[in-house]
Amino acid sequence: MTETLPIAPWRVFTVEVRAVHRLSPSFVRVTFTGPDLDRFADNGWDQRIKLALPLPGRRGVRLPDGADWYAQWRALPEEQRNPIRTYTVRAVRPHLAEVDIDLVLHGDAPRAVLADPKLERDPSIAHRIYALAAPEPRDVFVVASQSGINGSVVELARLVTDRGHPLIAVTSVEHTVRVVPRHPSGRRLAALADVVLDNGAPYGDALLPLDGGGAVCAVSSVTTALLAQLLTAEVVRRFHQAGEVPPIYLSANVPGGDEHNLALESRYVGRLRRTA
Repeated sequence: MTETLPIAPWRVFTVEVRAVHRLSPSFVRVTFTGPDLDRFADNGWDQRIKLALPLPGRRGVRLPDGADWYAQWRALPEEQRNPIRTYTVRAVRPHLAEVDIDLVLHGDAPRAVLADPKLERDPSIAHRIYALAAPEPRDVFVVASQSGINGSVVELARLVTDRGHPLIAVTSVEHTVRVVPRHPSGRRLAALADVVLDNGAPYGDALLPLDGGGAVCAVSSVTTALLAQLLTAEVVRRFHQAGEVPPIYLSANVPGGDEHNLALESRYVGRLRRTA
């Protein structure tokens, strides 16, 4: 009788940074190496890992053991809890014991700033977002906001239109006209856009009313995703109409997909940004 050995759903690798490559002003590729990274499995383009970082002023990382390590980690006091972030693996080279991860830099802002739940109401943050994007004059902006009234959203719309970028707004027309703008100018995202795509979501976003008041089941994320696909379809149609080949990804799970996508991305080095 053949015994099947259990496969652990996860394992810990101890790594160090071998190289850092700046791909753009806000995009960095970090290459990690470690004594057993030659055993790191390459599971394709959607492979996610958790990166545990040292606590401030300390070297190395200590994580709880066992299948419930994550629950144990969450229960630790904050001053003892190593920061953990989730990333998508960019490349795996077992023969070199190397793994690449692409990081998006957020302007070196402290965690407290980024964690502020009211950050989107601050118009000044739009200037930092625009600078980090480092757009070219020909770039088109697509800004999505259910309400279209918060300070950062409206300020970003004002910035891009003042600089001559075409602006497409995705918003709920029903919602935005029923609320007071929070931008000092009193303007809304929709008023600044060249094209407005109505996501069709109701005031408050949620669809199903509750007997005791309130509602559940927000719909804007679903309808906005549909609008994004419809926009993609229209752009591709126009490429074909002009006799050009659209630069589209293939699924990484079909033969030749990885090779096609790598060749395609090489045309846009420094322009692609991921937030994984």
